Amino acid sequence: MFARLMLGDLFIHGIGGAKYDQVTDAIIRRFFEMEPPAYLTVTATLRLPVQRPGVSDVDLHLAESRLRELEFHPERWLDGPNASVQEKIAEKDRWIATQQTRENAQVRCQAIRHVNEALQPEVARLREKLLVEQDTLRDALKIEKLLASREFAFCLYPAEQLRNLMRQG
Repeated sequence: MFARLMLGDLFIHGIGGAKYDQVTDAIIRRFFEMEPPAYLTVTATLRLPVQRPGVSDVDLHLAESRLRELEFHPERWLDGPNASVQEKIAEKDRWIATQQTRENAQVRCQAIRHVNEALQPEVARLREKLLVEQDTLRDALKIEKLLASREFAFCLYPAEQLRNLMRQG
């Protein structure tokens, strides 16, 4: 407040500083009964010049979808299933092809779930791989969101990058 009232006739802020000055303006008007000096708000999106993972929420969603597919459609992920597994898949296909009625709905659902559960050991390795991938994507997404933030102080940017930004405006 002192700097705005006594030291300058124009202050330049980013979005955060401008929010504080809205409050300061109200205090100046109420306490000093005068119109506060003007301030200028300047904003730009400038990302840190560092390598980022380049992942998005879509990547994580896809990994989660594949894990869900393993749970409810493990047969789609099997490569050359043996005879025992083929029998289980055929049983599931029969139940899926069976018209659902009030009388058979519960038994049909349980039978399909039972086959899905019985096929889980066949996709266990793939599930582990996908779980690791999911964890890796979650970590990379946290890093991506952090590094993509606009909240870093100007002093973290190379001077030349800041100069170029100012020349563009």
